[in-house]
Amino acid sequence: MKKKMIKKEILKSQDDYYRLLLNYKALIGHSTNMAEIAMVIDEIKIFWLKKLEILNYELDTLANINQCFLLSGAVFLNIKENEHYYFKTLGDYHIISDPLLKLDPLFKMSGNKIDINETIDYFQKAYNDTIMLLEKYQSEFLILPIRDVFWENKNEQLELLDTFFWKFISGIFSKEFGDFDEFNKEYETYEEIENGIIESVFENLIYTDSYDSELNLKERIGRYLKNENNMSKLTGQMTETEIFLTITKSLISQIMDILVTCVSNNLIPYIRYEVTFRYLALIMYTFIEDEKLREMLEKTIIFYILHETTEKNEFNNIDFNFYSSKSKDYKLLKKIRNKINELNIDIFKCDTKRVEEIIVNEMSIFLEDI
Repeated sequence: MKKKMIKKEILKSQDDYYRLLLNYKALIGHSTNMAEIAMVIDEIKIFWLKKLEILNYELDTLANINQCFLLSGAVFLNIKENEHYYFKTLGDYHIISDPLLKLDPLFKMSGNKIDINETIDYFQKAYNDTIMLLEKYQSEFLILPIRDVFWENKNEQLELLDTFFWKFISGIFSKEFGDFDEFNKEYETYEEIENGIIESVFENLIYTDSYDSELNLKERIGRYLKNENNMSKLTGQMTETEIFLTITKSLISQIMDILVTCVSNNLIPYIRYEVTFRYLALIMYTFIEDEKLREMLEKTIIFYILHETTEKNEFNNIDFNFYSSKSKDYKLLKKIRNKINELNIDIFKCDTKRVEEIIVNEMSIFLEDI
């Protein structure tokens, strides 16, 4: 009863939000106008702003007594690809930061800096996935304005992310840099930049997927820009140094934003995207001395490995509501962590193959039991 009362307003907000989004279904489904969609996003902002204080309170209370995972490094859940099964496998509550609010910055940019058709198409996909989630699985996932709950001061956010980025850059080059001008005095080309990066770090400095590890920096960035039209347009007139810093900063800022947001709200990041996870791996050793952060990161690593080692077709013949119910009762995360502790495995030091074997085995037992 207590848990139901705690999230009373959160639950009510889900139905209210669903009704709001339905009002714009026809407009969003046929719109080719950035201004129209920007207007919808503004209405969404107003909707959440009115509820922000009570939602913030309920989320804080909920997260303090439950294991709450936050979808991180992805805009929307992607139900069509069975991603909702993965997300419900571990933890008590599963939270999605409003996908449509995440896309707001794109609709504030000048049309000549982004691919308008691609941006609108992506917004429509995010909208359709959100509607599907609210229609079918409203009691299983919580959509909340997580970013707005924490980042009330946008200037503070940008300053924090910028400071951390330059510390990161200084670390991977073993030289102190505080801004672009200082960096640009040392490096002007991709080749110079690559030669300056610590070799062990460069292997994990990927932009598209693990295949990047076999490429030089110029090839990695070229491959990334070929797949990311908006970033390609944004960086079209930039120098090689500016392009490197812009792309790398966007990825470092993303993972830092994820960590700060989750720590501040007592949430656990659920990361399924390889590039985001690689950047987490690059910076996580800065934080593991803190016991709370160490535990949070351990759970994130376990969830990522589970996602990577479980085939989507494993869920094809399983009813989702039944799967969700079994997941709640089975407590798979606790079983995996207990096994890791029994074997005295330090997840941050050991060969990940040992952890992977435990996760695969425990997941197989769970699926066989369904």
